[in-house]
Amino acid sequence: MLSSLLSSLGSSLPAALTEARAADKREPIKLDADDILARLTRASEDYGYCPFSVGDVIVQRPDAPMRALGEPCVVLEVLDEPVPVRTVNSLDDLGSNMFGRVLDIRVATFRDGVLQTFLMESFDFEAWEPEHETAWREKLAKDLAKPEPAKPLSLAEMVAELRDRQAGRERKPEWKKGELVEIVSVGDGQHPPMEAEGVKIGLVQEVDPSNGTTKLLYHSGETGKIGGGWFRNDNLRRYGPRPAEAAALIGPVVEPTV
Repeated sequence: MLSSLLSSLGSSLPAALTEARAADKREPIKLDADDILARLTRASEDYGYCPFSVGDVIVQRPDAPMRALGEPCVVLEVLDEPVPVRTVNSLDDLGSNMFGRVLDIRVATFRDGVLQTFLMESFDFEAWEPEHETAWREKLAKDLAKPEPAKPLSLAEMVAELRDRQAGRERKPEWKKGELVEIVSVGDGQHPPMEAEGVKIGLVQEVDPSNGTTKLLYHSGETGKIGGGWFRNDNLRRYGPRPAEAAALIGPVVEPTV
């Protein structure tokens, strides 16, 4: 009786699932009884074979049990011998959504600035359609428009900034964008800069006059790679010889002999 009821409902996706494709957040999808039964019969029809080919652009279906919804993926490989997940390390694994999956495609996606590849189950995906792309482009535009996250501060730095603001003695920068500065010290959690010939330097990217900080490009002393970071102006000074150092560079003045 149940099978005949499912068949009578047809195999089209419920409207709530179609609408969920455009959602920015993963919200619970609410379906009525008929829609739930229709979704189940569609699942029974779709399961068991891979409808995709290498080069297809696909996307996780809106009711997939994974989190990275809405991101386009490309099929790199359709496995001739799918990999079933049948190994368990504990009894809890038997109730996991991962247990029993049949990984039959390898896909690539671009996430957090990195091209990543994964073995996945094709049942969790659907073809990339214009409505997917519209929603994805809108989400990317919103993400790009978001302000940069606040610069992290230690407790000591927060207390010092509050006291400086109260006393009106925030240090004004003596530099501007594109100039070099010397890094005298670093805050908690910052990568220490690389030292060369006794100095640590950075290139000014941005000056924030509202809180007495400067954003620099500099070489990490740990990796040697160039990165960016915010520094309190009190931890920086203008790059260049200071009077005593300049004299040392010039050397002693020798009077000419006659």
